[in-house]
Amino acid sequence: MKVHYTAATEPDYRAELDETFDELPANLKSAFVEHGWKIKVGKSLADVGGNELDRIAPQTTSSGLKRYEGSAGVSIPELENSSLSKTILLGHQVSNKYAETGFEQVEDMPNVLRHEIGHGIDHIAGRISYSEAFTRAYQQDMADLYNPEKTDMQTRKTAERALRTFIFRNECNESERQFGQKEAFAELSAGELGGARTEELLSDVLPRSRALVSQVVNNMTLGHAPDDGIVRGKQVFSDKVKKFDVMDFSADMAIDFKGWRAQRQARAELAVDKPVAPDHSRPNLGGNRD
Repeated sequence: MKVHYTAATEPDYRAELDETFDELPANLKSAFVEHGWKIKVGKSLADVGGNELDRIAPQTTSSGLKRYEGSAGVSIPELENSSLSKTILLGHQVSNKYAETGFEQVEDMPNVLRHEIGHGIDHIAGRISYSEAFTRAYQQDMADLYNPEKTDMQTRKTAERALRTFIFRNECNESERQFGQKEAFAELSAGELGGARTEELLSDVLPRSRALVSQVVNNMTLGHAPDDGIVRGKQVFSDKVKKFDVMDFSADMAIDFKGWRAQRQARAELAVDKPVAPDHSRPNLGGNRD
């Protein structure tokens, strides 16, 4: 298995991703080959995905962008009649309306690759993040996080700010919990494969979930079936594989904290005669979650 690059991919990103890919376990890469997965990298997802990505992902965000334009990576599961079936796409430039050029360069592409590999592992394992075993582990972790006798308020608030893509309390609706589980699985996998931005805190908040992910990744590293030794139970959620919403995006990579803070400061300066009210809003993620 190898990474395929478009001509527009900048050399520095190519070297960085080649190094990250080379460090992945050989048996893991062999499993991706065996299951027919590909990795393609370009300047942006539009560059590498072309017209076919437009065809299978036509949805737009509230800001008018294509849903994928604010993302640095996407894992596309098996799709009928699509050349992008079972493909991980990566792009180091994302749309950002707050940036002067309208675009932003993604700094942490190695983690984007590991995160999307995590989604691929999940698919190869039959979407184990939706299994009864992982759901139970995740819900137990969430119960502890929101239990004041087990987790203090400061830790919980820190987790909610830093891990908002990955944690959804058990009272949330099904689609939110489904989203949180698959994203947590992918990010925990990234940590097992060499590092993730949120690795330490996420592992502290989701210890049971991490233990199951570690077992899956270790199984594949050893060349075993992903769920070897795991009593996975039934599938709690189902994937409608012809639907766009099963694709797994790395939308958080498009966060523009500088632009967000500048916008807040500009709003404050327009009303210098008034005390600045606390602003608890969050930066624009540059794309919808999924």
